[in-house]
Amino acid sequence: MHVYFDLDNTIIDETGNNVRPGMYELLTSFKHHDIQLSIWTASVRERAEPILYKLNLKGYFSSVICRDDYDPNATWGKVKPKDIRFGDGDMLIDDNQNHIDFVESIGRKGFRITPFISYIDPEPDSRELERLHKFVLPNVPFKIQRDAWIKRVFKTLFRKKQQLPIWIK
Repeated sequence: MHVYFDLDNTIIDETGNNVRPGMYELLTSFKHHDIQLSIWTASVRERAEPILYKLNLKGYFSSVICRDDYDPNATWGKVKPKDIRFGDGDMLIDDNQNHIDFVESIGRKGFRITPFISYIDPEPDSRELERLHKFVLPNVPFKIQRDAWIKRVFKTLFRKKQQLPIWIK
């Protein structure tokens, strides 16, 4: 099976500085079970590649398809659908429902994941990644180690608020 992941707000947050909690464990399990992994992102290569190296993600993926590869003339908010048939893909994991609807319309599988926006929710529910794992590998047990409930509550209540990214202000 060949699975494509979106990058922004799926694997990493909006800043490109944080990996979604539990993502390393998920990717490791997929690789261990011989799932071919690739990135298909609307980011340009100039942005995506350095982030993948900086966050030690590059080694998980056999290929990276960026906007410059499939839609070089795209404008912000208007990009072609992710046609994963181009790279012999079987499935797309993305935070954008339009891309999921498209891959399902061409007979491929899609899994919509909640967008990872760290200034809103720095600790998204890891059960979503467990559901994703079960969707891809239904017969393989998988559990992400997480903090106790009370510890998560205190971390949320007393975390230092990050400033909004400049592009949001």
